[in-house]
Amino acid sequence: MPPPRDVLCSELVAEGLGEYAEPICARIDQLDRVRDDRALTALLKEMGVLKLGHRQRAAALIRRLASEHARHEVEACLVYTSPSPRDGLLS
Repeated sequence: MPPPRDVLCSELVAEGLGEYAEPICARIDQLDRVRDDRALTALLKEMGVLKLGHRQRAAALIRRLASEHARHEVEACLVYTSPSPRDGLLS
């Protein structure tokens, strides 16, 4: 799962990749479909990140932010069971 758009855009700027922030952030939904580094760098090239070093830096940043974002995701599951005679809760 990609990081939130505003986080990604501000981090790209902070890393000196601000010129690519808008094209990358405009297509952030496509980042979710990328499964490996080669596909990510190819997608970044399509997005206009033409210099290999910039693609590598942007890819590393995206992977780091996605990893951090995934760690903060919390999935909750509510399990409901009705009272049973074994619980002694029935009157």
